[in-house]
Amino acid sequence: MNQRKIVQSQLGEMIGIAQSKISKDLKKSSIDTDELYKISEALNYNFFEEYCIRVETKCEDSILDGYVSLQKYEKQIETIVKLKMEIDKKDETIDFLEDRLSKYENIKKDAR
Repeated sequence: MNQRKIVQSQLGEMIGIAQSKISKDLKKSSIDTDELYKISEALNYNFFEEYCIRVETKCEDSILDGYVSLQKYEKQIETIVKLKMEIDKKDETIDFLEDRLSKYENIKKDAR
């Protein structure tokens, strides 16, 4: 409106809405789509395109956040898999040493 040098009362006349309603609508965080369409037509500006760009940006941001989170989880899973492999190797070593100890104790018993 400032760029087009139109005041609220003029916009109200152009779209058939009282200036007080225009003032209230401009302070709100949302607006009726029919009114927004009328305002778009009167000001020759596509506010719906602005909205779509915002929505697309939010979606892209959400997708990017999801991708970053997925990468983080993939790295965590990779670390868990590596740790699991280390644990399995250590378990094998423990099993081997327990078996050797058992054989040693049997040999010791037989020697007595």
